[in-house]
Amino acid sequence: MESRAAIETAVSRFENRRVAVVFAQSYDRHITDRFLIGLRTEVLAGCADAIELVGAEPVFLNYDQFLEEAATRGRESRFDLVLHLPGTSTEFAFESLIPSVCAWIDRPIFPCNSRAATSSQNKLVGRTIAASCGWLVPRRLVTGSELPGAVAIAKPINGGDSIGLERGRVEDLREYLDSNDHIVEEFIEGYDATIYIYRSILTGEFEIVGISAVIPDDEDNRQWYWTTEDKLLSSQRGEYRYSKSPPARRVRFPASESLTQLARQTCLEFGVQYLARIDIRYTRKPEDGANCSIDSSYFLELNSMPTIAPNGSWIYYLHQHFSRHNFDPALLHPQFHKLPPVPATLISMFASWALFTPDFPQTAECSN
Repeated sequence: MESRAAIETAVSRFENRRVAVVFAQSYDRHITDRFLIGLRTEVLAGCADAIELVGAEPVFLNYDQFLEEAATRGRESRFDLVLHLPGTSTEFAFESLIPSVCAWIDRPIFPCNSRAATSSQNKLVGRTIAASCGWLVPRRLVTGSELPGAVAIAKPINGGDSIGLERGRVEDLREYLDSNDHIVEEFIEGYDATIYIYRSILTGEFEIVGISAVIPDDEDNRQWYWTTEDKLLSSQRGEYRYSKSPPARRVRFPASESLTQLARQTCLEFGVQYLARIDIRYTRKPEDGANCSIDSSYFLELNSMPTIAPNGSWIYYLHQHFSRHNFDPALLHPQFHKLPPVPATLISMFASWALFTPDFPQTAECSN
């Protein structure tokens, strides 16, 4: 268990640093709202707030500006740390590029390195890793003859937020079976659920800090699943930030010990560093307080670069985690309990970043 002094020291390492907030935008491409759903102003503002609250200076760079700075100045680049905010469009496959450049110029990056970005963003790779760890995974359909007439899901191999996801009879998804850019899987009846994982500053371990399942208004409808619009409504992002929530409710339930151990092994195999979300399809109807079990959980994907949205899910679970360990997060920042969800969550994550990164700067000397 990390000492209080070590945690305080970790946060202090950000003082007088320059943090490059690198976000997925390029001026020579058409940028749509959907492309930037994870990078709307409320997210960017929360990042700036968190960085300033730990005594550092935020510098915002789009991908072009960051790459030009790195190519021109290399290890003399004018920032000390990098906070990476990738897009969610399948057209922008640069999730691992920015971490790779950071490794080249010797700059610590949050939330993950290129290994974790590559393994988690490619669903073909991800399902292979998950299966090797012991997860149930939906059956992949290659020709369509494996499950004739079955309901299936087609989704882009890269990307997130259910963008480009299609459901239908396997025969109606023929174009995706023949595509190199999509994967087709059997549709698992049940409920969508998310596992929130944090490299805890209190235990040093990957901890499941919360599990949230989504139950539609028709609670026995095991065909329902999260669409892109549902996810944006729930997280209150982008043009949906002031909209009503989708017709569904959340059920929060704890993890069994075996699921916790599986999640830790999964994070290690994917190369996760500080945080992750695992999306699963849960075949039983979730009940408040009932443990989430492995034998009812089908792995869908791991996100090593989850958006810290302003809806407050992450901070809700972090508060619970801190409370279970009798930890007062005011040690991270004296006004922690008054902070909005995005900066409060990021400050918690920043402490993990500083504690568990071997090459994290030890002295506060800002780059010129």
